[in-house]
Amino acid sequence: MTEVAVSTRISRDTKALVEDLMREERIDRSAALRKLLHLGVDEYRRRKALDALAAGRVSFGEAAEIAGLTLWEFRELVKDRKVRWVAGGVVEDVKRGLGGR
Repeated sequence: MTEVAVSTRISRDTKALVEDLMREERIDRSAALRKLLHLGVDEYRRRKALDALAAGRVSFGEAAEIAGLTLWEFRELVKDRKVRWVAGGVVEDVKRGLGGR
């Protein structure tokens, strides 16, 4: 993977968190920032996938792919986060039964 340099400003609280992580894991600032950014990216992908699934915009498999998880891992995430979803075909059947509303 090719890495690129990015410059940004962070809050004092975030800076303190980065410094805590540096001390705890004995890593440099860049490694600490990459670790926290990676965790944030993972959470963003999961939320995006769960929202799309709940809204019926994607299938379960597509949502798992967006989240970067296996189907089994995604199943556990859906269960843990108590996400309510209905398979696409069922939604269409219900809409037809309600007169296309």
